[in-house]
Amino acid sequence: MKSGVWGSGLDRLLTGLRATLEKEGGQGWPTEAIEREMARQGKSLRFEPTEIEDLLDLKYGSKRLFPMLAMLYPGVDTRDQFHEDHIFPRSILRSRAKLRAAGLSEEALPLIEDCADRAANLQLLRGPENISKQAALPAAWLQKHFESDAERESWLREYDATGLPEDVVGFPEFYEARRARMRQRLTRLLGTATLAEQAVDTPDAPQAVPDDEPDPGNEGL
Repeated sequence: MKSGVWGSGLDRLLTGLRATLEKEGGQGWPTEAIEREMARQGKSLRFEPTEIEDLLDLKYGSKRLFPMLAMLYPGVDTRDQFHEDHIFPRSILRSRAKLRAAGLSEEALPLIEDCADRAANLQLLRGPENISKQAALPAAWLQKHFESDAERESWLREYDATGLPEDVVGFPEFYEARRARMRQRLTRLLGTATLAEQAVDTPDAPQAVPDDEPDPGNEGL
């Protein structure tokens, strides 16, 4: 999930980490000392607010997407095959004809197309579940997949999907609401200050710029 750490300067970084372990590791794993050494070499493991935004905009197929979703929503058993599944089907969100037929405005179409493959419209599903889901709208899939209202509500809360609309007309609002909840969860898990909090502490400090772009992604539902 953290870009730019294990690329250039790797030999120098590993040499520094080995020296840190030899010096500080006598009484257990020296987490803080390791983090200090990595930061000293420009390889900080701390996530800046701008990096959180970058993670939230990862696209389907990005090498960093799977670990981020697995961390956000635990329960992934790596002995099983998990797919990156589109909550709202890609085949609908990338079809202007279907979006127009649903009643969405022409102005909304480019943004919906762009959001279709991004993290806030993605989840991890076991392969057989994803195959059976196919291009079903999420509300209809939940109704069929879970037997009780309690199970459905539990899934919605667990996956930051509360407020899930019945049809694609409500997708833009759902996407923004889920993205905001994912930001809160990521910020808490990674111990990152929000942009507003950081501005209060260091109002003139420049923000970090991510050093890579999300992968373009692959075709899928």
